[in-house]
Order: sequence, then C-alpha cells, then structure tokens
Amino acid sequence: MEKIFIAHGHNELITLKVKDFIANRLKKEPVILAEQPKEGLTVIEALEKYAEGCNFAMIILTEDDITANGELRGRQ
Repeated sequence: MEKIFIAHGHNELITLKVKDFIANRLKKEPVILAEQPKEGLTVIEALEKYAEGCNFAMIILTEDDITANGELRGRQ
C-alpha cells in the first residue's frame, strides 16, 4: 500500500481530517511522525526513518504563530 507522510502544524482537527481522507477516500496509508514509535531516535532520525518508506508527502500549513503586528501565519 502506498504511504503518504503528513507534516502538520498545531491544528489537530485539520490533521485528523486529512488523515481520515487519505485513509478512507484515497485508500493510502497516512504516516504522522508523532504517532510513530520513537525508539530513542532524535526528531531528525525519526523523520528520515519514517519518511523514507513513503511515496508522497503532504504539508498542512495552519496559522499557528502570531507576528509582531498581530497577524497569524504558518510556522516557519
């Protein structure tokens, strides 16, 4: 089964909706780093390990940060 790696911000609801869409509508396996076993790996090591077996990646950009002038923007 093809796997899709999902990178996301802090909006858990949107992340879960995308995960559900990928699994149920696209019939692909969603891979979310935070849901994978850590096995003592650093974040970068875990990212490399779990992204390696994926066929695609999807980045969910949500307004998680507030700028100095009060505007919302996606995390850098």
